[in-house]
Amino acid sequence: MRDGMAVDVDVITHDERHVLTIPLSAVRHTIHGSYVFNVRKNGVDRANVTLGTRNDTKVVVQAGLRAGDSIIADPIPPPSP
Repeated sequence: MRDGMAVDVDVITHDERHVLTIPLSAVRHTIHGSYVFNVRKNGVDRANVTLGTRNDTKVVVQAGLRAGDSIIADPIPPPSP
């Protein structure tokens, strides 16, 4: 590197292997905890989840979902009045 040059850097502060991650946009929060919308054969269920470490886009799910579950990653907001 020389003076005036630029560089993009990704700093990894935590690395976990073999974990279930989902997009942060899928997670909803209440005063009682976090949940996601889990797609089932007969519709959509609310699944309470326990979350772990996260980054800017993803979060580790420690409990509440299993590998292979389908979720709604970015729910459509209700229409504006």
